[in-house]
Amino acid sequence: MATEPQHHDFETPLEPFEGKNPIKCISSSPSDSATTTTPPPLIFTHGAGGTLQSDAILNFRTGFATQSPITCFQGSMNLSSRVKMFDAVITHESKTVPVTALGGRSMGARAAVMAAKGKADVKYLVLVSYPLHTGKGDVRDEILMEIDKSVKVLFVVGDRDSMCDLERLEGVRSKMTAESWRVVVEGADHGMSVKPKVGTKAVGELVGRVVVEWLNEIQESVLEDKRKEGRIWWDGDEQKEKWGGWEGVSSDKTSSQNDQTVKNDESSKPEKISNKASKRGTTKKEITSDGDLKTGTPQPRHKRTRNEYPEIEELRKPARKR
Repeated sequence: MATEPQHHDFETPLEPFEGKNPIKCISSSPSDSATTTTPPPLIFTHGAGGTLQSDAILNFRTGFATQSPITCFQGSMNLSSRVKMFDAVITHESKTVPVTALGGRSMGARAAVMAAKGKADVKYLVLVSYPLHTGKGDVRDEILMEIDKSVKVLFVVGDRDSMCDLERLEGVRSKMTAESWRVVVEGADHGMSVKPKVGTKAVGELVGRVVVEWLNEIQESVLEDKRKEGRIWWDGDEQKEKWGGWEGVSSDKTSSQNDQTVKNDESSKPEKISNKASKRGTTKKEITSDGDLKTGTPQPRHKRTRNEYPEIEELRKPARKR
C-alpha cells in the first residue's frame, strides 16, 4: 500500500565550480520507508522551461515517493550545464547510497542520458516525454544509440506528445543497443496533461508509481523480455486513473486497434485515443490513488498559450536572417 511521502529541501554545491550558486534539490521518500521494499533511488530533473514545482514534476515525484526515494533538482536551461548539475547531485547522493538510476522529463531526459555516459554504476534510465524530434521533424537519436547495452531504459510518452511521435520512437528503440520498455499515457501531451483537468494529477502520480514498479521488476529480473509495452489512461466513466500492466508488443497493437473503433472519426489518428477506451478495463489490473478523487464534469478544451511549453516554442523559432 502506498504511503504519504515526506519531503526534504536541501542545496548542494556545483562542484568543482567554486562561486557558483548551489543546486536546489528536493528529496522525497515514503514516510514509513522501513517497511517499504525500495528499488534504486532515482535522481530526476525537469524540462527546459520547468521548475521543481511544475505540475509534471510535482505529480511524478509525489507518486514515485509514495513507494521509493527520489531526489529532484532545479537545473538551468542549458543542456551542458544540466549535465554538470547531474554530476554534482550524483556526487552528493553517492556519499550515502550508490546512484544507479537517473531520469528526467523533456530536455531533462536528454541530460540524464548524457550524464549516464561513462558511469558504470548507472544501470537504469527513466525518460519521460523525451524530445525525440524537433518541430521540423528532425530526429535527435544519436545519444540514445550510444547508451551502453548494460543499461535498462524506460520511455514514458503521451500519445499526443508533439515532440515524440510513437512510430518514430519505436523505430529508434528497434535500433538501440540498450534494452528498452515503453509506457504510453493515453490522451497526454508533452506536458503530461490529460483531459479533463482533474485527471492530470492522478495520472501523473500513477506514472510515478508505475516507474517504481518497473524498477522493482527489472531489478528482481521478474519482468519477461516480451512484456515491454504498457498503457496508462484516465477512465472518465469511473473517474479513476488506470494502469493496464505490462503486455507484449502484439497484444499492445491489438489493443490500439480496438481503441480506434471506439471513435470512428479518429480512426486515422491512432495516436489520439478516446477516453472511452477505458471500458476495456475489465481485463486490466488497476492502480488508483489512496485519496478520494472528486467527481466533476469534463473541463472545457484547454487552449495552450504560446509560452506554456517554451521548449516547443524555442524549437519552432525560424533561423534569424543575417
